[in-house]
Amino acid sequence: MHTNEAEMETINDQIKKLFKPSIDNYFQFVQHLGGTFIAKAPDPNNILQPHQDWNIVDETNYRSYTIWVALQDVSSENGAMYVLPKSHNFLRGYRHLTIPSVYGKIYDVVWKKMKPIYLKAGEAIVFDHALGHASLPNKSNSIRIAATHSLISENAELRFYWNNNGIVEEYQGERAYYIQEAAKTGPSHLKKIKDLDFKMHQLEEREFQKLFSDRSSLITRLKNWFFNK
Repeated sequence: MHTNEAEMETINDQIKKLFKPSIDNYFQFVQHLGGTFIAKAPDPNNILQPHQDWNIVDETNYRSYTIWVALQDVSSENGAMYVLPKSHNFLRGYRHLTIPSVYGKIYDVVWKKMKPIYLKAGEAIVFDHALGHASLPNKSNSIRIAATHSLISENAELRFYWNNNGIVEEYQGERAYYIQEAAKTGPSHLKKIKDLDFKMHQLEEREFQKLFSDRSSLITRLKNWFFNK
């Protein structure tokens, strides 16, 4: 991860400027956040396990998305993205590096349900931050690079979630904070909103398999797990 915040901010601003015309053409009712580059270096051991991206809004009311643009053709050879179809609709919750991933106990099981997304240079995938996604190692001889840009719902306020010794806390977010190193280690100066009545949960294989065979019977219980509604 690049740690020069000034350079990251410059990259963010330039990507945002390049993406803006297409976003304005294809999207409505969104806020532009900005972007970065995602570089996957050649490494036969570098597996990005199934995961969900952090919440950056209150997902009980709003959504957030990433536009992921391939800057060269992506394939199984150079680390294409894999997704868990429709998982953003039934696996939602509070997410951060400090909050255990719902997939953390069953990566091998989840991989069997993942689908590859092969893109040509310049093509894009748009995905909800709650969508399960991953990538296999880059086995080619060159870095696989993508450009990304994030969007949130038009009226949403930014949020930051943090596991403080088993209690998930909600904070007011700031646009620049998510790309800072401090965001990985704590809320720093962010204003706390409240403690959440949220029980962290990692799926067992039986629960995961049932979600894909008969989701309707688990939907209510999953909502109770994740958002206590």
